[in-house]
Order: sequence, then C-alpha cells, then structure tokens
Amino acid sequence: MNPNTAKKKGRSQQICDLIQILPVSDTTVNSAKNLVLAGLKEHWGYIDDTLNPDLYAILDHYIGKGDDFLVGIYENEIICCGALILEENKVGRMQRISVDQNFRGMGLASKIVRSLEKQAKIRGMDRIVVETTNTWSDAIRLYLKNGYTESHRDPEDIHFFKDLS
Repeated sequence: MNPNTAKKKGRSQQICDLIQILPVSDTTVNSAKNLVLAGLKEHWGYIDDTLNPDLYAILDHYIGKGDDFLVGIYENEIICCGALILEENKVGRMQRISVDQNFRGMGLASKIVRSLEKQAKIRGMDRIVVETTNTWSDAIRLYLKNGYTESHRDPEDIHFFKDLS
C-alpha cells in the first residue's frame, strides 16, 4: 500500500468515526437539499425541479409524515444524507442517498444506509426496497455491497430489496 492510499484510508476511517448521523432539522435542511441537488446535477448534468418537489419541503414531506431524513455532519458540514419512508405495511423505501463529492469513497454512503436500516428496525419494518437508474453504477454497487438483492429491472430502473429480519 502506498503512503497516499494509507493516508486516505486513515482519513476515511477518522471521518467515519467522527461523523454524526442526525435527523434533519431547521438548521440543516437547506444544506441537505443542496447536497442532493448537487449530486443529481453532477450525474444528470441538469436539475429538473418538477422531479424533486420533496427536496423543497423536506421537513413537511418526510418528518411531517413520520418518516426519516438523516444527515451526516462532519466539522459542522452536511456531507451525506438519506431518507426512509414507509412504503407499505412493514416495508420501507430508502431514497435520496447522497454524499458530497469531496467525501466519496470513504464509506459514508454505507454508513447512511446502515443508519437508515437501524431506523427501519426501530420503526418495525422488516424489509427495505430501493431503486436507482440503470446508469447509476455507484448506487448499484452501494446497494449490492450492503446486502441488497436485485428484485427486477424495468427499462430505466433497477429495483432492490433487503430483508431486515
């Protein structure tokens, strides 16, 4: 292992150890919205606001409905986030997983996924479903790495599930 790789691994572990995963709040909601929008713009090259109305009302859309939207805070910055909604009886849907581009490759997306899984268990859910587009290879790798199983594909999306029990 070269020194740069060791240094990055050490920094990654330090950040993962020090990051606080908390529910979104009045003071973090705008940063969370901007983080997700930045990731969408990076992937797609543009933002279609008609596809993202939940991001402009995160507190109402998620927290107000009893769902979860978590943020990862490191050195007073929101560097990752993700949401969990109740899809149907005992089944949750994970969505809006995002990591600041300067902090990718450090295990933060997996940490958010694990935190959302913990919330799902607390809420009595026994399965989580998630989907991503066929072209979002980083997201596909994330879900497979965290034990999600592909359930089906359609022309645009890949759908995954994970049983929590």
